[in-house]
Amino acid sequence: MRFSYSNSRRHRLAAEAIIDATVRLVKRASLEKAAGTDVLVARKLWGITAGELRHAEDHMLLLGRKTAMERVATSCSKWTAAWPSPA
Repeated sequence: MRFSYSNSRRHRLAAEAIIDATVRLVKRASLEKAAGTDVLVARKLWGITAGELRHAEDHMLLLGRKTAMERVATSCSKWTAAWPSPA
């Protein structure tokens, strides 16, 4: 499952699934209200935000400091790590 928190009014993400899936949209105001009254929700949102920032930083470093061959190798490695292992 992937959760993303966008800071713009337009959604920039897409989703594809190879099995039946449900996509849900939650209004920011609802999340902010829940985070204001439930510390566990606030912590979870902070963790998600930190993860998104870490991903953006990793991507920036990937694009800025590596050769084309290193970028391809890193992308392949990430895809392999994200792919579920056969049961």
